Amino acid sequence: MKIIALFFCFSALSVPASRPATLTGTVRDASTKEGLPYATLCLKRGKQVQSLAADLHGRFTLSNLSPDTYYLEAVFIGYRAQKAVQTLVTGQRVTLDFNLAPEPILLQPETSPKVVSPQDL
Repeated sequence: MKIIALFFCFSALSVPASRPATLTGTVRDASTKEGLPYATLCLKRGKQVQSLAADLHGRFTLSNLSPDTYYLEAVFIGYRAQKAVQTLVTGQRVTLDFNLAPEPILLQPETSPKVVSPQDL
């Protein structure tokens, strides 16, 4: 009986621990293919939301991710945001690149405040 109990103890110890997944990629300008420095990435999993900045070359790494489905969005001022959905499994390493299209920002003309004199009151 002791031998059977020891067998189950060692069997339980030999089961590999679940390894987290890793998601890497680059946020680029769609036309020039240059990395967008410090682009923002938003990562959503269920009700949890996390954001991070890419590096100087637009590269990012999200590590220690649990197996699940993640919703990502890459944003950079002056560019159209891009979304992606990625399902990760245990120990998986996935590369996910974003190619953002430039989008002009329309600025509104500044209007000067009207100066009111005491006679106008």
